[in-house]
Amino acid sequence: MAEYVSNLNPQPVKLKFEKVYHPCFLQSKKRYVGYMFSNEGQILPKFDSKGIETIRRDFCPLASKALKKCLKVLFDTKDISKVKEKFQKICTNLNCANIRLNDLFLSKIYRGYDSYKHDRNPLTEIIKNNVLRDPNYEPNVGDRVPYVIVSGSPKSVLASLAKSRISDK
Repeated sequence: MAEYVSNLNPQPVKLKFEKVYHPCFLQSKKRYVGYMFSNEGQILPKFDSKGIETIRRDFCPLASKALKKCLKVLFDTKDISKVKEKFQKICTNLNCANIRLNDLFLSKIYRGYDSYKHDRNPLTEIIKNNVLRDPNYEPNVGDRVPYVIVSGSPKSVLASLAKSRISDK
């Protein structure tokens, strides 16, 4: 295809084959996912995603893994019912506690306590509670701080439901 397009254009314009996605989803600029073919002789595609939940670190690993598995099923079978089955299996594993606890933790980069506008967000709440337990706890700026959101009443503030690995269980 690159050769065909290059022949349509005057010299020195030459199209270089980079990669083709099939099938793919384009969510928005710089946010896409699909099976990538990066050279003309490639037979098996490679799963590739940019800017979506499968690679972003501000989502819990369970969400990233679940989305990736469901997308692969969709790309392989093109059958929504198979995607539904896969997602239900993931939810069943979650309900039966067959998921690693680490897959439920979120993590955020710590920017320093004074850089946050208010202390009613999960990260500052965790730092504040852990510093009360241990004054030497405060992480370095740029460190990732893992936490999990536990269940609470519907009127609970999200920050109050955040728990770290060292906070009271």
